[in-house]
Amino acid sequence: MRRPINLANYRFALLSLLIMLFSSLGASAQANSNVTGIITDQTGAVVSGATITLTDLATGVEKSTISGGTGLYELPGLNPSDYDMKVTLKGFETFERKGIVVNVSATVRADVTLTVGAESQTVTVQANALAVQSDSNVRLHNWLPMAEMWSPWRR
Repeated sequence: MRRPINLANYRFALLSLLIMLFSSLGASAQANSNVTGIITDQTGAVVSGATITLTDLATGVEKSTISGGTGLYELPGLNPSDYDMKVTLKGFETFERKGIVVNVSATVRADVTLTVGAESQTVTVQANALAVQSDSNVRLHNWLPMAEMWSPWRR
């Protein structure tokens, strides 16, 4: 003889599965911002091989990358937070920028100009919300209703 199905157990299992699914989606959706820019020297020439380190001020977590042959760097997968930036390269003064604000789904542009000198010297720049250019990842479209688009009176 078959046992009757206990719906309460199935409901509990389904509810538990849904809670796990939605909690993991929320955690992964946060780290979708990035900081990018170009590293140059005082003459405007691009600088490759510079080490760029961002420190999350809320957690202390550091994320680093190295500028490429065109001086371009990118640090993707950042959580929204305030960050301090440090750029180092042998033969140049250490560059620091404090207080870079990274918002949700934002691409923050932070170009850096390095000064020739000893690594023991440090140039610190205090960032503010107006000094950092933010490029949004959000794309907006202008949509026309179908009736308006095909209207014989529209020219």
